[in-house]
Amino acid sequence: MHHNTPLPLADAAREAAERGWHVAPLVPGAKSPAVRSWEPRATTDAEVVARCWRAGTYNLGIATGPSRLVVIDLDVPKHDQDFPPMCTPSGVTDGADMLAMLAEQHGQSCPGETFTVRTASVITGG
Repeated sequence: MHHNTPLPLADAAREAAERGWHVAPLVPGAKSPAVRSWEPRATTDAEVVARCWRAGTYNLGIATGPSRLVVIDLDVPKHDQDFPPMCTPSGVTDGADMLAMLAEQHGQSCPGETFTVRTASVITGG
């Protein structure tokens, strides 16, 4: 199921848990867990999920291992000086290019009909 507008996080957490995905609260506005030992505590229990997201405006984390999900991180350059590693094949500029190339090399179509998540990039100075 695809949505055109973002769901409130409590609804998204409930829907994820209904799919059998183990959810856990993340710090509001961040990607870090809001609870200790978050992965074993991630749950599909509707009552626990509802109680948690009533208690705060938590971001949503999904424990991919217990949820039996595979995640492919398709990184993109963060700034003008962010180049792929030296061994990267010609024409590959980001993770999506690399995935498409690998799929083609193995006679497969690039997986486009799947759940996707866009997360904020963390850029540090230095």
